[in-house]
Amino acid sequence: MTVPLSPILRTAVWVVAAPLGLYFTFLALGATPFFQRHFLYAHKINTLWWRDVDKPERWGFAKGQATPFSLDTPDGVSLYAWHVMPLPQYLKQEERFSVQKGGFCQAFTETESFKALKEDPDARVVLSFHGNAGDIAQGHRPDSYHVITDTSSYHVLAIDYRGFGHSTGRPTEYGLIQDAATLIDWVINVAGVPSDRIVLLGQSLGTAVTSGVAELYASQGIEFGGVILVAGFSNLPKMLSGYKIGGLFPVLGPLKVWPGFLEYMEGFIYDKWPSVDRLESLVKLTKRRLRLTLISAKDDADIPWTESNKLFRAAANATVPEGLSDHSFEAWKDVRTIHKGKNAFVTTWNAEPNIIIRQELFPHGGHNDIMGYAPVILAVMRSFDLAGTAYDMAGSDTSTGACTAWEHSWHMKLSSLAPKLLPRHSHRASLNRAPRSSHQHPRKSTTPATNRRIEDNKMPAEESKPLDPAVKDANDTLAEASDKGKGKEVEVESEDDEEEDAPESAPGATADAPKKKKKKSKRKKVKDALTGKPSDPEAAIKEAIGGLTPQQLTELLALNPALANELGVGSSSNKSAEETAAAMKNLNLQDIMTGLASAGKNAKDMASYKFWATQPVPKFGEAEAKVEDGPIRIQKVEEVPTEASPMVAGFEWVTMNLEDEGEMKEVYELLNGHYVEDDEAMFRFNYSPAMLKWALMAPGWRKEWHVGVRATQSRKLVAFISAIPVNLRVRKNVVTCSEVNFMVVHKKLRGKRLAPVLIKEITRRSNLREIWQGLYTGGVVLPKPVSTCRYFHRALNWQKLYEVGFSPLPPNSKPQYQIRKYQLPDNTSTKGLRELQEKDLDAANELLAKYLKRFDMAPEFSKDEFRHWFLHDKNAPGEQVIWTYVVETNGKITDFFSFYCLESTVINSSKHQVVRAAYLWYYASEVGLTTPLDKAALKTRLNSLIGDALILGKKNKFDVFNGLSLLDNGLFLEQQKFGPGDGQLHYYLFNYRAAPIAGGVDRRNKLDEENLTDDGGGQPKGGEHSE
Repeated sequence: MTVPLSPILRTAVWVVAAPLGLYFTFLALGATPFFQRHFLYAHKINTLWWRDVDKPERWGFAKGQATPFSLDTPDGVSLYAWHVMPLPQYLKQEERFSVQKGGFCQAFTETESFKALKEDPDARVVLSFHGNAGDIAQGHRPDSYHVITDTSSYHVLAIDYRGFGHSTGRPTEYGLIQDAATLIDWVINVAGVPSDRIVLLGQSLGTAVTSGVAELYASQGIEFGGVILVAGFSNLPKMLSGYKIGGLFPVLGPLKVWPGFLEYMEGFIYDKWPSVDRLESLVKLTKRRLRLTLISAKDDADIPWTESNKLFRAAANATVPEGLSDHSFEAWKDVRTIHKGKNAFVTTWNAEPNIIIRQELFPHGGHNDIMGYAPVILAVMRSFDLAGTAYDMAGSDTSTGACTAWEHSWHMKLSSLAPKLLPRHSHRASLNRAPRSSHQHPRKSTTPATNRRIEDNKMPAEESKPLDPAVKDANDTLAEASDKGKGKEVEVESEDDEEEDAPESAPGATADAPKKKKKKSKRKKVKDALTGKPSDPEAAIKEAIGGLTPQQLTELLALNPALANELGVGSSSNKSAEETAAAMKNLNLQDIMTGLASAGKNAKDMASYKFWATQPVPKFGEAEAKVEDGPIRIQKVEEVPTEASPMVAGFEWVTMNLEDEGEMKEVYELLNGHYVEDDEAMFRFNYSPAMLKWALMAPGWRKEWHVGVRATQSRKLVAFISAIPVNLRVRKNVVTCSEVNFMVVHKKLRGKRLAPVLIKEITRRSNLREIWQGLYTGGVVLPKPVSTCRYFHRALNWQKLYEVGFSPLPPNSKPQYQIRKYQLPDNTSTKGLRELQEKDLDAANELLAKYLKRFDMAPEFSKDEFRHWFLHDKNAPGEQVIWTYVVETNGKITDFFSFYCLESTVINSSKHQVVRAAYLWYYASEVGLTTPLDKAALKTRLNSLIGDALILGKKNKFDVFNGLSLLDNGLFLEQQKFGPGDGQLHYYLFNYRAAPIAGGVDRRNKLDEENLTDDGGGQPKGGEHSE
């Protein structure tokens, strides 16, 4: 019997054609923006119809632990958000939080939960960016919040992107990145959490959002505590060729048989999410620190774990200037991968500056459940360096710990390809925190005497400004020239290699002064180096650094972390002393590009080492393990010359009479025209006559210690240096010192080596009074700082500071946000607070003396000195210089604080002429006198006092409030919204050797609150010696 074929063929055609028709219909719809974005983001797929996300308790959170609220983006979208408080913090004040009104919060910043976040100076925040589909509480997402907050101290903030859940708007690639930036901006500027205490955590689609926003902020100089990507993908078009919806339905996979058509269809994808490119850019933009973690599950049915390989390869290769070939990279990875069982491994890549990239494959967890698994929370902890956790598990060999000869050869080869990469074992020193007993602060003595701090005050060393997060200056050209050995001529101010014309080029010099033979200028030498002309690198090094040995160079770099980091010889490096010296060959260029730790002046001052090598000061390279405090050189007054050394022809020594109004005006004009200004020549200190009298005519001042240099013919004052006597306690020894300040040389005479001459003369005059020790400060590293502190700034009038270029506008912020951030209450809150009066002098001086005993180096004030430095004389002519307030409780002085005024001239502004700066001076509190010290109580008290000081500064029309990282300032600087500046202050002792004293910052130049500081000084009264 014959069977008809037409019905069978018809059925077969329909069986094949129907799915193909549906598939191509799906492709056609997906090629339109509306349907494509609905397919991609699936933002309308959620369960809001029967779940109320305004009640987080439904997902197991304690009442008041999680708070729903909203944020507004710059383009008018309202984002739905959750804040989840860490359960341990909630437990400490459960009653406070549990009574909060539940449900959606219209004014989150007024809640106790927000206050707990904002008032916690140690707050660490995880920003969670979820995948596509659903909402903030969909599926596994609340479980992931629980894992992070249930047993840690980490806050979690999560948002629904625009169009998701209760958020308004429609999702786009640009829009989602803006949503993430809105959350970050809110956490930094409203909640007040610094970026280095923020971890960005993204899953699936959230990894693309996280990569995009991390790159955006890195381009503005803002770096985070960590970036964690879970189930990430390289870029959307390529990923879709292997992606299956729900692990079953392929998206572009069937088109692989037609590569040309597949490529054509990929062109229709509007939101491409190129994470692989963005991670590469993120790594290249990193200037200080990056912790990047990539986590995938082997059993992920949605996004193949191999996508993580692409991300890791791109990020790691971005640290290598020339890149590694596929073969070289895979060979390296094979050696460095630790297999942790079947279908599980960890690979870690280390590079400068302080970059760690970690890839981890976990055998279980699928696409979503892995968010609640251990690898994710461990990655968060590593990002925050919890309890000294070792980030790099691959740093420990599983065998003997020694590398094979082949591996050693391989690393040598890799080193030649990628000089910025760290050696195989070098990362341990920088990433694994040693116990406190062995991990000493670089300026902290290892002797038991240094659990104290130092206290001394002088004027600011230089114009320090807040660090600009948008800094990316035009010196990229110099960097390229440095790398390639060629480029344009570089403007470098010369010291003793400058062309030495006759002194008549200086103002007021005689016309017949003899001319000196011209020498090859340093500018010419730099040009020769850049253009590849022959030179002697070793001779150039010795000339630049005054004959320092490589071992001494290593110590110099330890005192200058910014330079060490730039040259790739930081604490995490295994470079030898010879390699360190080699790295210094480009010192001048690097100095210009980075500014170093002292505003870009160290290279210029290296020649000064030749002078300091002849002086009784500690030398770099000296053993410090058993330093005994005391004089370096013992002298007799009979050995001191009675006459000054001859001055160069055309100039002469003079003693300035500062009681004469005309001579005081000369000093005032010289300082205001030629003293310290910032490197961008935007601001210059503006010293008033009242300020100069306050600083230069303290009790015990001597006329002969106000030393000037005049041009013989014109009588113009062209240089000045001063000193005042101080009684300084260095640990247990009280030393009478000359505090040297206000050394300034006319700009046209700089490079003529007048600074050493001035220093010798003020030293001679001090010695004639049998004062053999000196105290001075500077922004440059010279032999050898006893301590180093960092400047911090707190805006009082942000709008003005922004208009004059002092304060930058953070990315994705608005001026009104910054103004609101720095708003202060109208009135002080401390009961019994009032101005210092004559009757308070004895009590306040006694309180300060007791407080300063906690510090390793501090002045001792007589009653007359205390009156001069702290009590404003309302009958004195001129403007007020010093403000001092005391707290009187039941007739007793229990606290006091002070600040002084130092204006800066705004050099290129038509709107504002000056910036009024208040400098935090000395303070003391009875709370700090307990034994043992109650740090928590002192922290609370100081925050209250300094908060009132800021209010009083604002009332007195100050624009900015400045402080240093000394005394107990680490307890309140960040909480009172002081930001780190670009300046440092180095403290020096002349003819006195003392073990180093910590300055309140750690190896990364950040506040070290745990150890506070061994430097208890207030603000310096003078300025960096200017020559």
